[in-house]
Amino acid sequence: MDGWRHKVRWTPLPEAGGAALSGRWLLVGPEGDEALVADVATALREHGAEVTHLALPQDTDRETTAELLRGTDGTGLTGVLSLLAPVDRPVQATLTLVQALGDAEVAAPLWCATSEAVAVASTDAVPEAAVDAAGLWGLGRVVRLEAPDRWGGLVDLPDALDERARRRLAAVLAGAEDECAVRENGTFAARLVRAADAPRREWRPRGTVLVTGGTGALGAQVAQRLAERGAQHVLLVSRSGPAADGAAELVRAIEAAGATATVAACDVADPEAVAALLAQIPADAPLTAVVHTAGVLSDAPLDTLTPDQVTAVLRAKAGAARVLHAATAGLDLDAFVLFSSLAGTLGNPGQAAYAAANAVLDTLAAHRRTLGLPGTSVAWGPWAGGGMLEETVAERLRRAGVTPLDPGHALVALDRAVAAGDAYSVVADADWTGLTAGSMLAELSGPAPVEAPTALTGPDRERAALDLVRSCAAAVLGRPAAADVEPDTAFRELGFDSMAAVQLRNRLSAATGFALTATAVFDQPSARALAAHLLALATGEDTGSAGATAHPGTAVRTDEPIAIVGMACRFPGDVASPEDLWRLLADGVDAVGPIPADRQWGPTDAYAEGAFLRGAGEFDADFFGISPREALVMDPQQRLALETGWETFERAGINPHTVRGTSVGVFLGTNGQDYVSLLAGATEAHAGHIGTGNSASVLSGRIAYVLGLEG
Repeated sequence: MDGWRHKVRWTPLPEAGGAALSGRWLLVGPEGDEALVADVATALREHGAEVTHLALPQDTDRETTAELLRGTDGTGLTGVLSLLAPVDRPVQATLTLVQALGDAEVAAPLWCATSEAVAVASTDAVPEAAVDAAGLWGLGRVVRLEAPDRWGGLVDLPDALDERARRRLAAVLAGAEDECAVRENGTFAARLVRAADAPRREWRPRGTVLVTGGTGALGAQVAQRLAERGAQHVLLVSRSGPAADGAAELVRAIEAAGATATVAACDVADPEAVAALLAQIPADAPLTAVVHTAGVLSDAPLDTLTPDQVTAVLRAKAGAARVLHAATAGLDLDAFVLFSSLAGTLGNPGQAAYAAANAVLDTLAAHRRTLGLPGTSVAWGPWAGGGMLEETVAERLRRAGVTPLDPGHALVALDRAVAAGDAYSVVADADWTGLTAGSMLAELSGPAPVEAPTALTGPDRERAALDLVRSCAAAVLGRPAAADVEPDTAFRELGFDSMAAVQLRNRLSAATGFALTATAVFDQPSARALAAHLLALATGEDTGSAGATAHPGTAVRTDEPIAIVGMACRFPGDVASPEDLWRLLADGVDAVGPIPADRQWGPTDAYAEGAFLRGAGEFDADFFGISPREALVMDPQQRLALETGWETFERAGINPHTVRGTSVGVFLGTNGQDYVSLLAGATEAHAGHIGTGNSASVLSGRIAYVLGLEG
């Protein structure tokens, strides 16, 4: 079990002599912070770079940012350096920049700079202002995995840039390391290493221990362990409180272990609610420790992740931790424990928001140590039998060599991590050679083998390309051999989700040397189609986008009337087809009726009648390749759009399967998104789907993805 313990060690790099930069670099900073930009611009110019500056107003949206980037002539850039860490919402601002760079087709690698957001030595002071900016390290690690062709790295700077610091910054930007910190005594690179054996002493809880996410899978196991180890009173806090599934049974288990338990519903990110909660703790069992296990997921690929999704994840994980930190700063605590994640340390495709939130926790623990307060952040690998990770994500990690932790052993490791006194540690059971994490894993996995790109030339190039795609797809899916991937079966039907598609893209890019786009796997939706695309790139026949199918141009007459060739609809009054709608209108049918039984609305509701859509909850999730959990939290508008979209093709006499890969566009209007207000009691298992399931921007993409439409 001690083999699970790891830490990030900052390894000194050789001092750079004459660091040389070249070409044109774009500095992107917040509007009004000219001093920081001037210092960094001086560093780059002193070492050979031409510098262009783009000042972004606060909360500039994606479209506006892309337009501003286009105005900088991004096609000739050597690199982009983001200085957005000081803004109010640094993670959201940087996500917008990452997306806008892609929209503006800026291919230059992006570097993100922070200031004093990582603790190189245990004695380093981490200021409060750096805590939120630390989320950029989690975000950046996911960008490295999802968009490696557009990623440069992360660099943490000192408070002031003197001549030596400027030289060291230039050396980092010109070098091969992708996670560095510049300090007064040198430049350091991040390395994940095995930690020394933990001391055999273990944390002995006493008095009251507050556990957030206390009724969830992780929190419940932690709570029982606390009771067994001596806690007098366990305060279990969750969004649902006593109404949570299994809450009563959990209280009985804690009481059987000799402690008392209180279950409370509380929004831990609300300072007033937390203050009221702490005021209720009994005087004879004062609060002595906090264990923060709560969090939510809102997984999505970088290109579709929204700032609102990021805000929700940060609030539940990082925001709540900061509220607890402030509320307990004056108390004599023995421990302040933050459940972080390996995603924050190494990144995980599709979990940019979650990775950012956990990176904030790691730095918050270091900040508390700066203040002389207890703080322990444990970045966990996945736990067996439940936790924050969805099973699909956990399975992907298993294939990469990360074994879920036995909960009993993990709880012992937790005791030892708190007793060891480290502000931040990683606890994971992993074969690190199967993971990709830049130079962070250099000392655990050894140097990556250098392989020549696969040759896609010669008389057997078609077979070679297809074999390459099938073997890479099999590896991503965890299948034994390339023969297990049917060449003409759609990737979606083989089990690919958006994150698996990113992994396949990365493998193929590494194998061929081609910079494939993040959507290449969906633009070329089968192994054979993707192999043909690779061949076109290899032979120079593809002159279009490196990832999009080239469709013949279509001349459009602006005066040509619109032809309606198929319709489908759902309306109140039992309308399930255009014929039903005509009948309702022609006969003057009153569509107002009693509340359907499946709404489960009680007799105290203000309205007894209304125009309701019959069967709104009926949906064949499996038919559309959607998991039941995701379907449950999807806005009904998304479910109805899928059904009617499919029916529109059928009613036009077109087999929906035959339009895959064609240049058909999807245009949809939508009503307000209020379904999410009904999901406040959703479990952690469902929370990861709430963001995409209730986002208006996803609606047309749902249909396009299911049908493989590329217009």
